[in-house]
Amino acid sequence: MAWKELRFPLGDLDSEQLEAALEELGALAITLEDAADDALLEPAPGEQPLWPHSRVRALFDAEQDLNAITAVLRARLGAAAPAESDIAPVADEQWETAWRRDFKPMQFG
Repeated sequence: MAWKELRFPLGDLDSEQLEAALEELGALAITLEDAADDALLEPAPGEQPLWPHSRVRALFDAEQDLNAITAVLRARLGAAAPAESDIAPVADEQWETAWRRDFKPMQFG
């Protein structure tokens, strides 16, 4: 199965509102990630901080029209909607084992 990924900066958007809108529009997975290599140090209990510069990655089925989804998202979010977005294909992989390529042994002690 083929996939497409919609990527854009989070900016001043409310992450929970955005996630709900993306899920409603058919996103299969939503990832918030650091866009500027900012450190997140130990948060206080109950806190769920985001990086100062966060990026959103939403995964959709390849059959979906992401340009139309982006237009609907902009209409819903109004002025807070991201001005720029990027659409990229995502090749199908054995996701259960793909994580292993980035896993390197570490020596302790």
